[in-house]
Amino acid sequence: MEWIVTDKKTETPGTKTIRFKPNKPINFKPGQYFVFHDLVDWLEDCRAYSASSSPLRDYIEITVKLVPNPHFSKHLHELRTNQPIEVRGPYGQFYFEEAKDIVLIGAGSGIAPLRAIIQYIQDKQLSTNVTLIYSAKTSQLVIYKKELEDLEKQGKLHLYITLTQEKGQYTGRISHDLIKQVIPGVAKPEFFICGPPKMVKKTEEILEQIGVPKKHIKKEAFA
Repeated sequence: MEWIVTDKKTETPGTKTIRFKPNKPINFKPGQYFVFHDLVDWLEDCRAYSASSSPLRDYIEITVKLVPNPHFSKHLHELRTNQPIEVRGPYGQFYFEEAKDIVLIGAGSGIAPLRAIIQYIQDKQLSTNVTLIYSAKTSQLVIYKKELEDLEKQGKLHLYITLTQEKGQYTGRISHDLIKQVIPGVAKPEFFICGPPKMVKKTEEILEQIGVPKKHIKKEAFA
């Protein structure tokens, strides 16, 4: 199917959110991903990106972080308004289905599908209690920083941001102590983990150590 670029927004240095208008309505679940196909330097290339917007909106956004030796990510950053691109999907088993309490745990661009889940909950006006633990290198690299802080001020989100290369309210990687500090008031939540593979694996191990059943853990690793 063909999607058309309608807007772009810079989130952090090296990270942009790109908004598309698909040529036909698409049903997907918050957390799922799509595969983008295009010619880059005269070669056919493709990459998978999670939707970072709610499926209830009349557009679909993805949030693209430039990677080392960028090729396709740089190409997406340079797309022009009204430019078409071939997209296939949705795919994936990492998605939210209505639950009373959820804890979202993300690092870096792994926040993208978690944002889609948060937006979906707001769009449907669900009573879901949402807690977000998010790790970034510095405050400047916190994706959707103002958006998340505004939701926290409105009482729609419990937000915990930890920085690994700068002092903040919380410092260091997502840890056993931080998770234990955050979740005592959350009754039998569903957990969603998304980020680099090592972070996802370590966080899953921590959750299992503190007694979270595997069936209550969903995970997605961003290579």
